[in-house]
This record gives sequence, structure tokens and C-alpha cells, in this order.
Amino acid sequence: MLSPRAEALRQPLAALWTEIRTLLSEPAFDPAAENRTLRLAMTDAQATVLLAPLVKRVAAAAPGVVVQWVPVGPGLSDRMISGEVDLTLVLDTTPLPRGAASELLMTDSLAVVVRAGHPSGGVWPIAHYATYPSVIVSLLGDRASDLDAELAASGIERPVAAIVPTFRAAAEIVAVTDAVTTISRAFAERVGSALGLQLLAPPLADPQMRIVTVWATYRGTDPLLAWFRATLRAVADDAARVR
Repeated sequence: MLSPRAEALRQPLAALWTEIRTLLSEPAFDPAAENRTLRLAMTDAQATVLLAPLVKRVAAAAPGVVVQWVPVGPGLSDRMISGEVDLTLVLDTTPLPRGAASELLMTDSLAVVVRAGHPSGGVWPIAHYATYPSVIVSLLGDRASDLDAELAASGIERPVAAIVPTFRAAAEIVAVTDAVTTISRAFAERVGSALGLQLLAPPLADPQMRIVTVWATYRGTDPLLAWFRATLRAVADDAARVR
């Protein structure tokens, strides 16, 4: 005969054991059985480095999964938390909304990008930012940047030749002018040869950029999303080795 305490525990323990057996009996996750669209928000520079090999991997392992590239823009955080966007790539200095989780994806660095034969002569002291106009990439419709804050601390305000929404446009403009743009080295290395660009070391205290993957916390147990994040990490690791 069971004691009163043992009797009280019998039903909860039985329910727990049933739940454990159910979990253990569930089939292993198989990405090949999935039929969904996964929406990944990132810049065109990040897409140039990551998108093609990512789609190649997904198509091979999960042919029913569609990868949709979502451009970065205003309101992106709300769209991610609501589930309209599955993953977002941002710099690790970007404030995250409440209810967001993140993990380091890759490390990149800034490069000063000018055309081949630029009158700067292949070097870029910080004073050159006041001499040659910049092409600024504005993803959110403004021109605020950490670079301008660092230049202001040195008493430098850079003249502006153009403000554009994509890194590709910035690269194409500097390829045919004496303007300069300061952008992702990983991206510039991939387009520089075709456009006749020269990459210079920036005179900055910390040119490193750490890119993180961000998702809504409540979706952390989604097996397809977890698999997609792991696949994205593998692609980023491959991209780092190629460089």
C-alpha cells in the first residue's frame, strides 16, 4: 500500500513519464521533409558573401525550403519579433529589441575603398577623409554612423558625394570617381577586381566588425530555424576560410 505522499505523486510522475516517452518516440528532425519559406534579412554586402552558398546548401539538404532575402530597412525589428522575418544579420553594436536572441556569425573589417589610380596614392591618413568626398551607405534612411562620430572626435567632417541604399551602388560610384567609401572588406574583396577597386587600411581605432544572427527568442525551439542557423554558420565559416 502506498503512503499518502507516494499516492499524491503517482499521477504527476505517470504523466511525466508519458511525456518523456512521447518525446523519445518522436522522429528525428529531417530538413528534407520541410516545405517552408525562411526569410533572412541582411544587407546586399552580406548577401554577396553568403547568399549563393547558403541557397546551394539549403537546396541540397532541404529542397522544399525557399530562402527569401529581405533587405534591411526601417521597422525590421518589429517584423522579426512578429515572425514576418525569421533571421536578421546585424552588427553586434546594434541595440536588440526585447525578446530577441543573438549569436556571433562572423567577423569582418572595414576597408577604405577607392578606384585604382586614385590620387590618394595608395595610403589613407585620417586627414584624407576631409579631402576626398565620401559615398555613404544609408540602410535606414539616415547618414548617422560610428565612423562620423570617430572622425568628429578628430575634428574632421567628411564631404559627401552621394548617399545610397546599397553597398554595390557605393562601390560602383567610387569606381568611376575620386570619391571614397568605407565598407565591408569581405564584400569589397569580392567585387573589387571586377570594378577596378583598391582596398586601403582605414585609420580607425577598431576597424573590426562582428556580425551576429538575431531571431525572436520564442522561436528558439523551432527545429527548422535552428537547422537554418547552423547552416548559415557553416556558410560563414567557409567564407572566412576562402578569404
